[in-house]
Amino acid sequence: MIDYAIARLAALKSGFIRQGPLECAIESRDQRTLLSLLSDSVFKEEADAVFSGGCANVTTILKCIHQGHQRLRLFVANLIKIAFPETFDVILGRWEMEEIKAVMRSLTSKREANEERFPFTSFILEAGKGDGWTSLKSVSEFKAALVKAQHPMAFLLNPAQCLRDRVHAELEMERNYYQEYLFKKMGAGNLAEKYFTNQLDTANIRNALLIRENLPDDDQMKDFFIQGSGRVSFSDFQRLVKEPMSEVATIINAKLQLHLPPEELSPSQCSREITRGLLNHYRMNAIIEAGSIWNFLFFMEDLDTMAADLKLATYFGAARTPYQYATHHFLGVKVA
Repeated sequence: MIDYAIARLAALKSGFIRQGPLECAIESRDQRTLLSLLSDSVFKEEADAVFSGGCANVTTILKCIHQGHQRLRLFVANLIKIAFPETFDVILGRWEMEEIKAVMRSLTSKREANEERFPFTSFILEAGKGDGWTSLKSVSEFKAALVKAQHPMAFLLNPAQCLRDRVHAELEMERNYYQEYLFKKMGAGNLAEKYFTNQLDTANIRNALLIRENLPDDDQMKDFFIQGSGRVSFSDFQRLVKEPMSEVATIINAKLQLHLPPEELSPSQCSREITRGLLNHYRMNAIIEAGSIWNFLFFMEDLDTMAADLKLATYFGAARTPYQYATHHFLGVKVA
């Protein structure tokens, strides 16, 4: 079954959009050029629907990318369930938590009552168990629905804290995900453990970069650090917060075995380089360990990267940004 799933992933990947074509779409400064590019890719189903509607603008293209991304994620999730029936909830955990966080943000944001709600897509629950999520009106109702559906991540939501302080509520969700959910359910193998360790280290590094502009005191800083089996310790976290950015890349390279450029980077550039570096690691692992779980983990990361780059291309094209500048912001590696 693993060979079958890998073959399906390979077929999908042949329709991925890479940086070269995206540069051409940005340079054309025409939304319909980008839509045509989507129509010749794995997003054909969604792009053709937009074409038939006759309205190609930033909003419709972003919706097309989002819907296509979710459809592809669901397809991949079902393949992973076939290939790894005992550990799929571990492999898909990150995607699932991000979906839960997105719904939580939607339910706690100040918006008009008739505004469209963020649709919840579950990659873990059986098909059909997510029906009716859009009728929920509060985080408490959402958690109750997750509990009723016997969702393994329902415990991550703290409705009272979500209403009180959404930022710290998400931090606590991250902490419980790594400490209470992920590493207590580990069973996907030693290769995958490195992937999950990278996720934890990346989360801590990005948290450190985020709070550099508004430094908390040492006691409060602990609230932003997620304890776990990662290689980034709390002392490393403190250095990432306080050391000059010229030293940050050195710390990250040593901990994650990356090769971030030696020049001083901004926090956003640093985060982008981490994504690129880890994606290259996963690509090499998938090549070296052919037929292993790395094929799935790399595909998941590559799919998310492509979707992020497509959204960037849409914004850059609408803003008439020179493609030479836009290139630096793409997360993926340039492939002609």
